[in-house]
Amino acid sequence: MANKIIFIGLIVALLHVASAEEANPEPYMNDVSRMSAEIKATEERCTQKVSNLERKLDDLINLQTNSSEVATRPKRPAELACEKMNDLRSAGIHNNTQPYIIFIFHDDRDKMIYDGVLIEKRFVLITVLSSYIKQLKVLEFLFSDKVVSKKIKKVHTVAENWPHSIILVELDSDVHYNFWLYPTCLYTSELNPKSALMHDGKTLKIAEDSNCFDSDSKKLHPFEICVNDSCNDSELVFLVEEERKPQLFGFVTTDCIQKYQTLHKVSPYLDLIENIVWPKNGK
Repeated sequence: MANKIIFIGLIVALLHVASAEEANPEPYMNDVSRMSAEIKATEERCTQKVSNLERKLDDLINLQTNSSEVATRPKRPAELACEKMNDLRSAGIHNNTQPYIIFIFHDDRDKMIYDGVLIEKRFVLITVLSSYIKQLKVLEFLFSDKVVSKKIKKVHTVAENWPHSIILVELDSDVHYNFWLYPTCLYTSELNPKSALMHDGKTLKIAEDSNCFDSDSKKLHPFEICVNDSCNDSELVFLVEEERKPQLFGFVTTDCIQKYQTLHKVSPYLDLIENIVWPKNGK
């Protein structure tokens, strides 16, 4: 009897709750509606963000595909000057060295041979003992029995690596290009080539810096590299690749240490050289 009474009580309670929900369903419906609206708004925001990202990605792909300005680095003045030499041969063709010899007269009229190259009609890049810079007066290009002589207008110091310096000699007038006297291209990349470096007609290999350390120094200048060399007298080092004009890569300006020498690169000084030889204002 007691169980029957409890069972009837539960039925009455359930009927009471059900009648209450039917009488006032708004709280439950409001919660469901609010949740549905929030879910829908979130979906719309996500869809909009995805669409925006897709448009930006498409814009970047189109920009890289259609715009050469984005993909191509502007050429340096030295590169443009090299391209103008298509109808001229460049230093390095003759046994991978320049065909001419450079002599310079000093104050006392002594004449000395210097390693260097003509890079423009009135500019010559050479190495010289630093103590001689102020004594340079007249420069001569010699090929067989042919001589071209020019007075020196000014000397611009490019790099000092005592006791040697790399200098840019400015002549007082233009030289006239011919089959043996023509400008040399300069190496313009910041990266070291893996091969094709030539020194006096022989191949050079880049070596570990430690091979060029001496008793006074245990590191190289950032603009220097160590090369395995046959230790020739010439200081000029060219990059010589097939179907490309030879390019001056640098100068060997140190003594030979067990078949190793320190090479001073030219490319780090291109800004200075270009501002003098090929200034933006054209003067």
